[in-house]
Amino acid sequence: MGDRLGSTYVNIGDRLGAAYVNIGNRLGAAYVNIGDGLGTAYVNIGNRLGTSYVNIGDRLGAAYVNIGNRLGAAYAIVYAHCLT
Repeated sequence: MGDRLGSTYVNIGDRLGAAYVNIGNRLGAAYVNIGDGLGTAYVNIGNRLGTSYVNIGDRLGAAYVNIGNRLGAAYAIVYAHCLT
């Protein structure tokens, strides 16, 4: 009887151990997938923000170039009027 109970408990322990290993593997795989998904999302967010800031910088740069050109033209016109 003791041998049978011992064998039974060993089998139960082995099965529980295997079950917990499987659960651990599945959770590990799930968390890896979640991490990969979040990683991709954060990379995409970073890329989009980077692109947005580049676009904003380009637009501001173009705006300041236009403002500079207009001011330059305005001062040239004013200066020309002062000379005449």
